[in-house]
Amino acid sequence: MLDQTTSGALQGAFIRHSRHEWAVSEIKRLLNIAATEGGRIIPILGPTRCGKTELTKDLKAQVENDRHGPSAILVSSDVILGRLPPRPSERDYYGSCLRSMGFDFLERERPAQIRERLFRLVVEHGIQTIIIDEVNHCAETLTRHSRRQAADHFKTIVDETSVTLILAGLPMFEAVMDSNEQFAGRCLNTIRMNPYWWSVEADRIAFCDAIFAAFDCLEKSGILLEFDQDDMVRRLYGASGGRVPVALEVLRAPLALGDQNLPYSTKTIARAATDSGLERDPYQSFFLEEPPSDTELIRSYIRVMADAGLEVEPMTSHELAIMRGV
Repeated sequence: MLDQTTSGALQGAFIRHSRHEWAVSEIKRLLNIAATEGGRIIPILGPTRCGKTELTKDLKAQVENDRHGPSAILVSSDVILGRLPPRPSERDYYGSCLRSMGFDFLERERPAQIRERLFRLVVEHGIQTIIIDEVNHCAETLTRHSRRQAADHFKTIVDETSVTLILAGLPMFEAVMDSNEQFAGRCLNTIRMNPYWWSVEADRIAFCDAIFAAFDCLEKSGILLEFDQDDMVRRLYGASGGRVPVALEVLRAPLALGDQNLPYSTKTIARAATDSGLERDPYQSFFLEEPPSDTELIRSYIRVMADAGLEVEPMTSHELAIMRGV
C-alpha cells in the first residue's frame, strides 16, 4: 500500500491505493492491445487532484525501457511524459512532446517544422508511448483551436508514428473525443480516476486502507497521533471528497509548516490546513468539534463530482434528497 522507497513522515510518500493499482493494471493491459494494432489512444479522465498526475508518473516508471538513440551518449527511455500548456497553440501539441524528450524549438519555427522533427525523433529514439498530461486545456474556453482541430493533432501523432498516446486530464476532455469520430475510433477504453464514493462499501474500505497506511507512516516516523483514527478518516474523507492525494496533502500540512515536533491532533491538522490554504469553504466544517455526518460526507463527494461536470447516480432516496439540495 505504501511505497517503501519514499521518505518517512509522508514527505514525498506515495500511497498505492486500490484505484491507482487498478488503473495501472488496466492501462498495461490496454498497452498490450495497442501494441498489436499499430498505436492507439488511451484516455485517463477524472476530477482535479484525484491522482492522475501521480498515475502517469508511476506508469512511466513501470512500463518504460531503456533505449540508445543514434549518436546518443546517455541512455533514453522509450516512454515520454509531457504536459499540454494552457491555451495551447498548434506548436504546443508537438512542442510539448519534443520538450519532454529533452529538445526544444525556436519561436520562429513553423508548426509543420516542429511536427516533422518530432516524428523523426520519435522514430530515431524508439519511442513507443507518449503520455500527455493536462489535455483538458484544449477543451477549455478561449483556446486557439476548435476541439475538432485539437483531436486532429493528437490523431496525427498516432497515425504518423504508430505510438500509443496516453492522454490524461479533466472529464471536459470528453468533448474533444466526441467532436471527432476518427479520433474516437482510435481510443481504447477510458480509464476513470474518480474519487472514492463513501456510500459504496468497496470504495469506503479502499479509502480507509489508504489513510490508515498514511497513519502508519506517520507513526513509524516517530510522530505521536493524538486523535481517534476512525474519526480522522471520516474528517479527511469530508475534506477531500474521497480524493486520496488531497487527504494526504491535509495530513502533510503540519509538517510543511514546520510542526514536526508537535503531536498530531485534530486541532493541529485543522490549524495547519487552514494556514496553508487547504481548508476553505465548503470544507471548513470537517475539523470542528463534532465529526461530520454521513450526509456531509456524501455532499462533499457530490460537490467534487459536480465541479468536474460529472453526475452521481443516487442509490437511495436519502442520497437523491442530498443531491437535490447541493
